[in-house]
Amino acid sequence: MKTFLRICSRLSWNRGFLGFWMALLLSTALSAGPEIYSKVEIGVQSPADIARLQQQDITVEHFRFNPQRGIELVLNQEELARLDAAGLSYTVLTADLAAAYRDRRPPTAAELEVGRRIMAGDNIEGFDLGSMGGFYTYDEITAVLDTMYAHYPSIITQKVAIGASVQD
Repeated sequence: MKTFLRICSRLSWNRGFLGFWMALLLSTALSAGPEIYSKVEIGVQSPADIARLQQQDITVEHFRFNPQRGIELVLNQEELARLDAAGLSYTVLTADLAAAYRDRRPPTAAELEVGRRIMAGDNIEGFDLGSMGGFYTYDEITAVLDTMYAHYPSIITQKVAIGASVQD
């Protein structure tokens, strides 16, 4: 009986300890908010500078290169901190890309008409601009995919849930 009570008391303590850490981790994840991405221009002068970025675990797969100024990359805040540690000179071009896209002015009627004429000339139908600076939001693109599935079930499949995430 003593052994049983000892095991129960250990399990109770472990459950409480585990519950505390799970609650702490969950509250941290939920309070974090959406991740902020910034567009930066990095004064890369040589392949060694690219290697320094890679050593700091900064992905340099998709970038825009300008021979006079260096490269433009989109980085999250964690990568931006690692860029500081790399010691390379850089300029933040856009601090919050999501806000910049969201705050873009809507296209004028004249700009929309030019776009419509170009699409008509190229036989493009059924395309609209999204509400986030002309780009689709997540909700908008999922609605478009649902509509495409409803109209063309032989060429597009229904969405499949692949799991949940703590991200927004």
